[in-house]
Amino acid sequence: MAASKVLWDGGDAQVSIYASGGTAALAAGGLVTTGTYENRTITTARRQFAWLELLCTFAVAPAANDAIEVYFVPAADLGTVNYGDTVDPINPALRVATIPVRAVTTAQRIPHPIVILGPMAFKCPLRNSTGQTISAGWSLLITTFDNENQ
Repeated sequence: MAASKVLWDGGDAQVSIYASGGTAALAAGGLVTTGTYENRTITTARRQFAWLELLCTFAVAPAANDAIEVYFVPAADLGTVNYGDTVDPINPALRVATIPVRAVTTAQRIPHPIVILGPMAFKCPLRNSTGQTISAGWSLLITTFDNENQ
């Protein structure tokens, strides 16, 4: 019997957690909690790996390596209503990404790899941990992948 190979699938379509058309400016230290991602539909069930992509600008440049934090807070009952707490303090174990930003006022497009922990629905709080306001129109996108044995 030949050994099986583990290959990456082709990936899913990129979807918005926070779409650029509806995002208001986010103050320094601000927290937004309305974004969601569901990892239990027919097309996204059991995805384990993903790329987040943050697109943002600042009117005043943040310090180099200031960061945006992203959390995945599960609906551990496997529903889409009973999410864990998304108010401060958010459980730090649920932080899936700390995305460093550059000290510029031009547009930034920053990819960041993550691991998705479980086939469930998630609220996706995002905290602006930089010292500056993120300009309106920012977005956070996700592209998911899985591996498959062949």
